[in-house]
Amino acid sequence: MALPLHVATYNEPIPELCGSGLNGPDMRAVKPIADMLSELEEFELDEVCYIDLLLRFLKAIGCDVSANYARNGSLKLCSSMMCDAQMRHRSRWVHFLFRDMDRDPARREFLKDFLVQKGRSTDYRPANPAQTTRAVRNFLKAGMRIMIDPNGQLVEGGNVFRRHEDVSDEKYAQRQQWVRVYFDTRRRWRTNDHLKRAVTMLGTPTSNGWIVLRGES
Repeated sequence: MALPLHVATYNEPIPELCGSGLNGPDMRAVKPIADMLSELEEFELDEVCYIDLLLRFLKAIGCDVSANYARNGSLKLCSSMMCDAQMRHRSRWVHFLFRDMDRDPARREFLKDFLVQKGRSTDYRPANPAQTTRAVRNFLKAGMRIMIDPNGQLVEGGNVFRRHEDVSDEKYAQRQQWVRVYFDTRRRWRTNDHLKRAVTMLGTPTSNGWIVLRGES
């Protein structure tokens, strides 16, 4: 199978990196791709260990991977690398690592879900104001706070995960669910302005420059 044009060939020399501070790892010191693929083969039947090792190999060559929701809701993988003198060789490693991963289609889906769960994702889906308002109300009911710091950044806090004897297991699980729903909603970039407006309008300014929105005590 022919390689993509941006991928280095087998015998293509790896050039030296220039003196720029924008370089990725030196590919001349990276483990050969054949060795990486051999190690991945050991976890052929272990999806979790396979993906964990794959991400470590990608990091070692200077490739960052994230998951991205498009406006239509489809979830895709996105990779990025430093644009340096060895980019063609980084692309070679990435090409073979992802080709190996895609021998089992379930691995790509697992990786996307894993990245979303770890917050390594961007979300371009349209905001849903009603859904956002509901998520905020429940988040506050769970004992959490939403704040704007002196630099204008949104920050969350609270103690929902602290167990109390007077809180039933059912109520505790519900609070955890409310928090998860809030952060799922929060990841949509287009909810940012909505949340800031809510905190600014309904929150309480503090003497040190914060604005704090909390639920009823």
